[in-house]
Amino acid sequence: MKKLLSLILAVMILCGALAAAVFAEKSPFVDVKTSRWSYKAVLYAKEKGYMDGIGNGKFDPAGNVTRGMAVTVLYRREGSPETEWRDDFTDVKSGKYYSKAVIWAKDNGIVNGVTATSFDPNGMITREQLAAIFYRYGQYGGVDVSGRADLSVFPDAGKAHKYAMDALACVVDYGLITGMKSGDRNLLDPLGTATREQFATILMRLDEKFPAEKYEFVIDGGRFVKPFDPDSTDAYVQAVADAGRDFVTLSFFSTDGTAVSFDGAESSKKAEHRVDLTDGYGYTEVLVDIRDRDGNTIRKFSLMILKPADRDVLYGLKNRPQFHYTPPYGYMNDPNGLVYNAATGEYHLFYQAYPYSQDSVIKHWGHAVTHDLVTFEEKPTALYPDSDGYAMWSGSGFIDYNNVSGLYDEKTPPEARMILAYYLYRDDDVLAGLAYTEDGGETWIKAQDGRTLNFIGPHPTHIDPKVLWVEKLGKWLLAGASGEMLTSDNLWDWRYAGTDTGGECPDLFRIEVEETGEKKYVRSYAGTYYRVGDLAEDGSGKVRFVPETGDLTLNGGCLDRAKEGGILSEFGWFSGKSGSFYATQHYSDVPDGRIVSVSWLIEKGLDATGTWAGALTVATELKLHERDGQYYLTSYPVSELSAQRGETLYSCENKTVSPGDGNILDGVVATYADVDGVFVPGEGVTEFGFRLREGDGGYITVKYDVIGETLTADFSMSGDDRYNGVRSMKLALPEDGRIPVRILLDSIILECFGGNGEAAVSSVFSRPEGYDGMSFFTTGGSTLIEEMKIYEMRSIW
Repeated sequence: MKKLLSLILAVMILCGALAAAVFAEKSPFVDVKTSRWSYKAVLYAKEKGYMDGIGNGKFDPAGNVTRGMAVTVLYRREGSPETEWRDDFTDVKSGKYYSKAVIWAKDNGIVNGVTATSFDPNGMITREQLAAIFYRYGQYGGVDVSGRADLSVFPDAGKAHKYAMDALACVVDYGLITGMKSGDRNLLDPLGTATREQFATILMRLDEKFPAEKYEFVIDGGRFVKPFDPDSTDAYVQAVADAGRDFVTLSFFSTDGTAVSFDGAESSKKAEHRVDLTDGYGYTEVLVDIRDRDGNTIRKFSLMILKPADRDVLYGLKNRPQFHYTPPYGYMNDPNGLVYNAATGEYHLFYQAYPYSQDSVIKHWGHAVTHDLVTFEEKPTALYPDSDGYAMWSGSGFIDYNNVSGLYDEKTPPEARMILAYYLYRDDDVLAGLAYTEDGGETWIKAQDGRTLNFIGPHPTHIDPKVLWVEKLGKWLLAGASGEMLTSDNLWDWRYAGTDTGGECPDLFRIEVEETGEKKYVRSYAGTYYRVGDLAEDGSGKVRFVPETGDLTLNGGCLDRAKEGGILSEFGWFSGKSGSFYATQHYSDVPDGRIVSVSWLIEKGLDATGTWAGALTVATELKLHERDGQYYLTSYPVSELSAQRGETLYSCENKTVSPGDGNILDGVVATYADVDGVFVPGEGVTEFGFRLREGDGGYITVKYDVIGETLTADFSMSGDDRYNGVRSMKLALPEDGRIPVRILLDSIILECFGGNGEAAVSSVFSRPEGYDGMSFFTTGGSTLIEEMKIYEMRSIW
């Protein structure tokens, strides 16, 4: 038995070593270890094509930089512009790797010969000579070279030759040269020979400070939504035409042989392309293919040019909800990345989007912000699909207060260090990454050039990463859609820590029990059901969610969570079932511990103009209660929504309604309404409720079934074949018989809440315009309306 255990242990150790080896980064050069101070710069120079190895897998980092080498690297950085070799120098022969670069450098005043007839291509360069070369290279590139650093901070600065002083002061000012440590001193070493790794480091710093521009791409008659980035890997670039424009002109100019084609036309180094915009409003697509001088594609993307609609037209479209969020253009589904920035008081809403049509084609992240959880300001698209085919699927948002990700500097307030964790998907290949912001959330950057998270252990098969800090574990936790739990100390490297029940769009949060003050965790599976419990970690570091309840219902309008015979843990069962409520997520880091959530209302096709599709519920506050040993959540509209109420359409107190009475709401009409009341069913009452959007024999119904103790939204009389279901949720009849009911009625959305959010039903419906009547009914006996007010709801647009 001991031998068997020893064998198992040895295999485990070997597997661990192999796993570490798999994830260890390997240097492309045998003489540059990944731990070497210059490794990052050497790798950068190689990947950019600036510098090659010297053969036999070596880079020779401490080797000297020659004059021929220096001009060749700068020549490559400029894209190797067309240059004819000339015999200007007797020691520069045709066909050498530096031949054309020498002529280019001479013609542009970057490096001269050592004499009138010789260049000395193999001569070694000192650090002050290298500074002079970069100084003149900056002048050639139009860089402002007037800055001067104080060189007196370097004890050996006086050794520099007079000719090099300005150049040294300039490159130090720009941070290209920072000095060399010698004990406790920082030396300039102006006469020391420049090494290849020092050269690579200066090149990397130069690119960070002054990215090399190979071409210019501009729009006449419009603007890019975000500044055009030649090095971006986004598959889409968005632009907006100026008001009143029916066309825009795209202009492309190259200085290094780079060429462009528009919509498949012949490539050209200089091109103008007229784009006639769509009639009315909407997006026009232009396929842009940018190629190098050899005809190889270096950037390919869809330029999507928006001809904007007048705001009144855009938000006044037939069926557009007026106090539920919808995308301005295109398709939306899952809310994701919801996070509160305490530094600005803004709630950031992100959502799955395809902005260009009503179809769900390839996922972007849409973005809007709100200060009051009710009204929204649109922001630029936050995340775009990658040109390599990876779409931006669901994820989460959170605050990295202690900057463990390393993505923020100390100038960013801790509460403003927002991070997005997103899910990349392509052909069953799943990855995840982080994004951050440098402008308070206006625009977003895929961190470290799109570097993906490192999963150590079993790789998740479906991520939708829900990331949160767990104080009791002292770790970051990632809950994935396929059920994996992973932990991290730095938000980049994630270790497998266990498996839980899977479910798309997972949500996980800690919440206080209203009655007892104890804290529990709630694990939600896209809002289709949830469990209450706690997180536990065993001695081996495995983390699991320990449920203390069964599967509980959050909303009666949700998608059916599993088809008959389906396996609950298989995350894919949710799509395509009845109901329209799905993908529930909460805003992280909300003040006072409030848990504020929104959900996707699945809708497509009710906008006949094809402008938008999909909507969100109103923001609701979730509270955890305990009754008779049973935990349950309530979901109720946030208090901020009441500020959107307008005129009072009807009001009454202590009014008894009997089955034979006339309609107390006769003459009350509303397309957008907030109905808020407390009702007490009398003896014999089997049900009471409202018929809304009445007209021509059709209506929708909200009622309380006293016998079955359910809150029900019934769309069977709506006259629409798509939204004709009956959606219900259990709502126990209180001992005092008082039943609060609140109904939010929008153009195509109904949300109703029973009790104080113990039952909720949210759904899309369809009724023709102009059918806006309403009535109250009671069946089997009289119902007392203890109090009721019906408000008209104002538009948030």
